[in-house]
Amino acid sequence: MDANEVLRRYAAREINFRLANFPGISLIRATLRKVDFAGANLRKSYLRN
Repeated sequence: MDANEVLRRYAAREINFRLANFPGISLIRATLRKVDFAGANLRKSYLRN
């Protein structure tokens, strides 16, 4: 394992950590979940009619 590999792994871990702690990401995920839920409800009501 050379220095480049170590740096690459460290950078990847650092980026993942920052993304995980970035408040916007969870907000986006929650929004997507809401949109998906609304879409499912729309499909159900559309199929019912």
